[in-house]
Amino acid sequence: DKSVRDKAVKALSEWLVQANDMDLLTMTKLWKGLFYCYWMSDKTLIQHELAEKLAGIILDLDTEKAVLYIQAFWKIIILEWPGLDRLRLDKFYNLLRNFHRHSFKLLEKCDFDEDLVNQYVALLEEGPVSSNNVRVPHSLKYHTAEVYLDEMN
Repeated sequence: DKSVRDKAVKALSEWLVQANDMDLLTMTKLWKGLFYCYWMSDKTLIQHELAEKLAGIILDLDTEKAVLYIQAFWKIIILEWPGLDRLRLDKFYNLLRNFHRHSFKLLEKCDFDEDLVNQYVALLEEGPVSSNNVRVPHSLKYHTAEVYLDEMN
């Protein structure tokens, strides 16, 4: 139900902003649930809105939590990607695109702090564009290459 999902995402966002001592394991568990929340979303407009909200949480968090949020997102995407059927690919490509865009907005918000940029590049190199991790599907690498410059603008 859209109204229940919207309330839950809003409550999650508010909780994440106030949460203390957030770690990667906790954030990854949250993203496992969010992955299936998004999986269950139907209708294109609802999917686009939910993708925007989930990615938009990045900008509500302090920088350290935002990086954990992004890192957990990519960890779950890489883990769950092989289970996606072809009917859900476009929906998830939209989510990925939103995540790239909001990640760049975070970098811009922090005036492209060199340490944060290096941390983000390392996160991408370990995640969606990893050349060493055989678990990263080629489709994630190709999609990232395809949208990277578009979403940077």
